[in-house]
Amino acid sequence: MAVVFNHLHFKSPDPVKTARWYVDHVGAKIVSESVREGGAFIQLDLQGMPAYVTGIFQGQDKGRQRFGLEHIALSTDTYDAEYAKLKGDGSRLLDERAEVIGRRTSWWQGPDGMQLELVEKV
Repeated sequence: MAVVFNHLHFKSPDPVKTARWYVDHVGAKIVSESVREGGAFIQLDLQGMPAYVTGIFQGQDKGRQRFGLEHIALSTDTYDAEYAKLKGDGSRLLDERAEVIGRRTSWWQGPDGMQLELVEKV
């Protein structure tokens, strides 16, 4: 059996606000919105990757559930424009660097403590 990517899952104290951040800042599209296990369940298309945004599920072990995701990385061939959009929207720049190969990367504060890494295509 082969293992393949299935989805990303972001848990948030405010799933609607978190989903909106991904729509506004990285071009995600809302596929569906529903209520499951006591709260909002929002399915996104995140640059071709299926992603879900929910709160803590009532029917699952609350001790193992946590908010956020450490980081996601998105590549762009319009690095300067995307950088300027994040900065102009008031997103917090955490770090940036130019790699040896000349590619620029920057890390931004996303919702719920998650980080967004913006990677320049070279």
